[in-house]
Amino acid sequence: MGADGIAVRPLQGGERMRRNEFERRFDATPGLKRAELVEGTVWIPPQMGEVRYGSARMALIGLIGSYCAATPGVSGGAHGHIRLDAVNMPQPDVSVHLGKAYGGQSRIDADGYLEGAPEFVADVVRQRAEWPTGRVEALRRNGVREFAVWRVDDCLIDWFVVRDGKQERLEMGADGVYRSRVLPGLWVDPVALLTDERARAMAVMRQGIASPEQGEFIERLKRAAGKV
Repeated sequence: MGADGIAVRPLQGGERMRRNEFERRFDATPGLKRAELVEGTVWIPPQMGEVRYGSARMALIGLIGSYCAATPGVSGGAHGHIRLDAVNMPQPDVSVHLGKAYGGQSRIDADGYLEGAPEFVADVVRQRAEWPTGRVEALRRNGVREFAVWRVDDCLIDWFVVRDGKQERLEMGADGVYRSRVLPGLWVDPVALLTDERARAMAVMRQGIASPEQGEFIERLKRAAGKV
């Protein structure tokens, strides 16, 4: 039932609509927790109730959360909808954005949603096919600068960076660690995550947080916000 008391049809995967209609019907669909609008098409992800998927999501959220907590001006969210444009409203497992005062390209709008492109998003899926068609293009076109996909069944983490309007695969260092180009100090050991070695994964993240490039990044953020 909509706010005006008129019955609203529940969302169905594959329907075509714009974001305002998607939001209205998402709010009116009982029990619906996960759904996205991707290039004007409703996508409802498959349910992943097994322990290993929940464990992977928790590990990813915890790791990215530790980075955000150590980096002033950087904020993160989990499972929140993003008002990307008129035909896209993704709901990634994790998103990271810079505050507007720190040079970020998105903002928190009056309704409490993130509007515009976050700097980074990441998702946990079973296989690559479960990332909806068009999502990469929507992220790239709207200015999301990095995105990662943890494919649990394939035991792989794909990480991409967007440069000059094109996405390219982010290469790991010689030590097997991903080092974000957009968020300096965000270091991720994919093998540690894939094998559920959380202490090792967190130790690598702490090294990134303590790195000189992380310190330089924080100083840049402070200067952007007029705090130095």
